Amino acid sequence: MTETQLPFPLPASFFDISPLGQVPVLTTPSDTLFPTAAIVSFLSDTTDQPGFDTQLLAALLSWTDSLVAAFYQEWSGLVPGPGGNALGFDPAARSLERVEPFLDWVTPRLNPDTPSAPEFALGCILWWIKSRRPIPYRNIDRITDLQRALDTRSSFQETIPAPWSPD
Repeated sequence: MTETQLPFPLPASFFDISPLGQVPVLTTPSDTLFPTAAIVSFLSDTTDQPGFDTQLLAALLSWTDSLVAAFYQEWSGLVPGPGGNALGFDPAARSLERVEPFLDWVTPRLNPDTPSAPEFALGCILWWIKSRRPIPYRNIDRITDLQRALDTRSSFQETIPAPWSPD
């Protein structure tokens, strides 16, 4: 598998690869897969890794989508005004409220000793989050242990996202 670094915002030519204009995208010898659910299904069907947890991988990627949306809402200044909004709540704040309960659900499902696709996905997600807007996870030993184990891998060291801030 090869990771490809793309500029942000994505160029118009990216729509030739993904008509949704979103990542992730997985290109295989026979197909280009998107959205996330199709990639998770493909990985689940083709993996021979013991302990591969399809629900965990799908949940991690869905959680990431919600965090990214929350971050973009914050960065763009699209927050409810003094009178509130038609929803009655702030979607970004709601997504961020889910961090701790979600990590509580994820933690017992992780296997830092023999990581598979879900653990690698979480490692990538945490690196991206750390480079954009840190969230509290360092007080969760199992996640910290996983992050430390993955941090030593050359594939992670070579692809660490550059720090970024909307300021």
